[in-house]
Amino acid sequence: MKKRIVTCCIIALCLIFAVVGFVCLPRKNTAPPVASGQTTYKSTEQSDAKRSKTPDTSENRRLVDYLHNMLMGEPQQTWETKKSLQQAGEELLDLYKEKEHSVPVFSGYLDVLGKTWGCIFQGNGWTDICLVTDTDAVRKVAICHMTTQEMQDVIAQG
Repeated sequence: MKKRIVTCCIIALCLIFAVVGFVCLPRKNTAPPVASGQTTYKSTEQSDAKRSKTPDTSENRRLVDYLHNMLMGEPQQTWETKKSLQQAGEELLDLYKEKEHSVPVFSGYLDVLGKTWGCIFQGNGWTDICLVTDTDAVRKVAICHMTTQEMQDVIAQG
């Protein structure tokens, strides 16, 4: 039982790191390509601005800890089902498919034994982390919902 809890914690942390990485990574530059023969120069102001966007590891740690506590401790939604792990995962995917502006970021098995499955969905200003774990008798489903504002508040609490 203790191994299963440790495995679930590790998997939850992997999901949380995926969400944090997706949210904190800088966006690609969408400037039009430079025509051949033209020279471009980067200003030091632009370099300084990019450096200031580099995520602070202590901020990431606070967010990861917060998400871990929410998912493993007190997720917003939980339920148990006697359906198979695959069926429970399909139901979650169908649930989010019906939501407007819901984009899948990740879905798949999170352990080698195939007893834990997870998915991450993002929408306009929100992220949901879903986890389905297979116990002997039932499958447990947990959903952690977080808004962009909540993430910013957690980071600012420093």
